Amino acid sequence: MTSKCIAILVLVTAALGACNKPPSETQPASSSAELSDQALDQAQVPVKEDFEEQAQATITDENLDDQVAQLEAQIQNDK
Repeated sequence: MTSKCIAILVLVTAALGACNKPPSETQPASSSAELSDQALDQAQVPVKEDFEEQAQATITDENLDDQVAQLEAQIQNDK
C-alpha cells in the first residue's frame, strides 16, 4: 500500500507541475523593480512538500483507484 501512496504522490506532483505554464512571449520586458517582485513571487511558488500533507489526507485506501483515474484524466486533458 505504501508504494501506491508514493505513486499517487508522484502523480499529484507531476500533475501540479504540468499546471505551471511558462509566461507568454508577448509580455513586455520587465523593469528591475518588477524583476525583484518576480523573485519574491518565485520564493512563494508551491513545491512538492506543500502538497504532500493534502495528498495524504485526501487519498485513502478506499479511493486510491479513483484518485489515480482522476489524475490520469487530468494529465490527458492537459496534453
